[in-house]
Amino acid sequence: RALAGVDSASITARRDWSVCLVRVGDELRALGRTEEATEVYTRMVALREQTLRADPMQRHRLDLGVGYYKLGLAHLQNAKGAAQGPMLASAEQELVKAMEVFAALRGDGGLAEGNSYERETGAVLEQVRQRRAKPQ
Repeated sequence: RALAGVDSASITARRDWSVCLVRVGDELRALGRTEEATEVYTRMVALREQTLRADPMQRHRLDLGVGYYKLGLAHLQNAKGAAQGPMLASAEQELVKAMEVFAALRGDGGLAEGNSYERETGAVLEQVRQRRAKPQ
């Protein structure tokens, strides 16, 4: 937080803070603390959306797509028990947004055809859709 507080108007500081949040979220997910990871990723996505609005360059678009992907993964990991249906729906929503960002970047020449972002996100999205299609 101190990094972000240094200059909240600085796009570089905001991006650096969002990268820190990704790392914290990744560690929380790895520890099985997925609800906390979801909160961290949600803050990170909001920060990346703000950064993209201030500076709509390809790097920030890619960052936002990765943010949606990470948030989708956290929702997928939270899809257990009574929360399965809503969490899978949330995972699908975030993963679709990530795919839209990555496809737009590819269309603009910012990502290559067959890039790993779309491939990995598409595979997880398919997994989510298969789980949603199964009766609960």
